[in-house]
Amino acid sequence: MNTASVSGLGGDYNFSAYNAAKGAVVNYTRSMALDHGIDNIRINALCPGLIQTGLSKGLEVLSDEVIQQWYDLVPLGRAGSLEEMANVVAFLASYESSYITGAMIAADGGVTAKTGQSNILSLFT
Repeated sequence: MNTASVSGLGGDYNFSAYNAAKGAVVNYTRSMALDHGIDNIRINALCPGLIQTGLSKGLEVLSDEVIQQWYDLVPLGRAGSLEEMANVVAFLASYESSYITGAMIAADGGVTAKTGQSNILSLFT
């Protein structure tokens, strides 16, 4: 089980080094899954989005309006919790996920479900 990031699945402005590092974890996960599947060893990666951690508490210096704009980009409208990430890891470690290997599990509130295009219907309301 590896920890990557949604930033390893796509690019972010001004985060090229972080994107490259997390992208490496994504491909490392895929490669290891190929190499060790025959040994019945499953290798997957958790790719979290914005999660409530000590690091993200730094966002508190931003105005409520800016934080809300960030949350508005998340279809679920909020940051994830550490407990939610632990639940994904527990699932991937369980027998219930016994046929999952080489997968990148994006636990990001739906951020990577988007194409990046505008919500066209919202332009008419």
